[in-house]
Amino acid sequence: MPPYSMEVRLDNQLALFRPGDWVTGEVVLKVSEPFEVKDIVVSLVGETESCNFKHDDNRRRMSGSTRFRLFELSHRVFPKTPNADRYELDKGIHKFRFDLAFPATQVEARCLMQFEWNRSYLQTQLWRNTAELAPGSLTSTDLPPSFNTIFGMDSYAAVKYTVRGSVGRPGKSSVGNDKKIELRFSPTLHSAVCSVQHLTEHGLFLPDWSRGGTILKLQYDQSKRQDRSFFDKMFSSGSFTLPIDAVVEFKDSNLSRYAQGSTSRVLHQEDILSDVLRVNLVSPFSYKALKEALFGRYVIKLGQEAAVPRLVIRQVKITIIQHLRYSGYSEKEATHRIPLAKHTQYRKVDFSRFQRVENYPGYEIFREIPKEHSFLAAPQTAYSYELPAEWLEYGLFTDEQSFVAPNIQCDYSLEFAIKVNSSAEQGKHYDVVCEAPILLVPPRHTDHEGGGPPASSGPVRVAPSEEPVRVAPSADAEEAPPSYQEVMQSS
Repeated sequence: MPPYSMEVRLDNQLALFRPGDWVTGEVVLKVSEPFEVKDIVVSLVGETESCNFKHDDNRRRMSGSTRFRLFELSHRVFPKTPNADRYELDKGIHKFRFDLAFPATQVEARCLMQFEWNRSYLQTQLWRNTAELAPGSLTSTDLPPSFNTIFGMDSYAAVKYTVRGSVGRPGKSSVGNDKKIELRFSPTLHSAVCSVQHLTEHGLFLPDWSRGGTILKLQYDQSKRQDRSFFDKMFSSGSFTLPIDAVVEFKDSNLSRYAQGSTSRVLHQEDILSDVLRVNLVSPFSYKALKEALFGRYVIKLGQEAAVPRLVIRQVKITIIQHLRYSGYSEKEATHRIPLAKHTQYRKVDFSRFQRVENYPGYEIFREIPKEHSFLAAPQTAYSYELPAEWLEYGLFTDEQSFVAPNIQCDYSLEFAIKVNSSAEQGKHYDVVCEAPILLVPPRHTDHEGGGPPASSGPVRVAPSEEPVRVAPSADAEEAPPSYQEVMQSS
């Protein structure tokens, strides 16, 4: 057991650091008995690591990982000016100040490792060493945000920034003689780098809307049908198949311009969803067409009992979906779901409140119309009900962020799952689901300049409660190492 305990204390451990920010704090050594040290170093390190696996034809599991060192900055806090190969620290409490700054610009990331295991039986190397991922290769990159997604022991992706304090001891390995603190980091809005590939199709940005649909069954009382045709009345099924869409529309006020064009799908952390998008439920039938389909072409006024069943909206659930592409044994894709909000509601909506929409581009909804009812719908004419804005007053208060790193790419989409049913069928519900690809970037208001450098300060010692005791060097030592006080005086 070492004759000391070490602690790394940050001045602001809960901070979200940005490019150029200073990380300041102190290393605290509690020495139970005097011992020799070579130096005490504090490092600020940024790394990415990803790992995944694959089963071969014989179901053997083969795994591989890739690691990049984004940067490593070190501050030797003791001694300030080395003049010997070893020093003695007295019994007591010793504190050493440190200050290190995150890089403010691009870094040269170095591939450290391309490790493969469970492959010793293979005759040939299966991993394809590309120039970008070959060990020792360099690639320029902006700093990605801190990130950690784990799918299993050998399937994960991480971007980590750590402050590490280590004590070097003469003739001994530094392994096990260090302490680490993981930091939260995010690029600024202007330094964030992410891919727009998932927002494009054939090189052009996707339209500023996304859709998803389901089939709703509208039940009705057959005895209320008013058809002249005996055949139509007797052989009607008692239910009506209604295609229904959920449409997420990004507002024009959220427009962003890029070299590829313009898009409104760029969302910022802390955005309120109702400010940047709207959600609609869409039907291909008007209220009049629904009434004719349910009660026959020759409709007569039958009072309340002949009313078209209403649409019941029970719940809106919003989920952030993380789409991850990461290196390891091979390039692999995976998804991870992060719940954002759930709005529970019980609202009956009369189909007469749906507004007519001309040139509705969601052609899929028209293909779902049963042939026997196709005459009731007009091509590209739909009817839309917008969900109340207060149902979407949820903020994107999340650390999730789109980014590209040398071995990791992270994209996002928003999923809206709307639980609905017919007022005539209370026991069953349907989920109308729409997934909308987005860019998720830092907050709008972070024009971050970065913290200025702290005032210069050397190591500071806090006197222990009792006078430190010196221990004489061993008899076979050729020369006694200088004491802590002697080193501090010479610094």
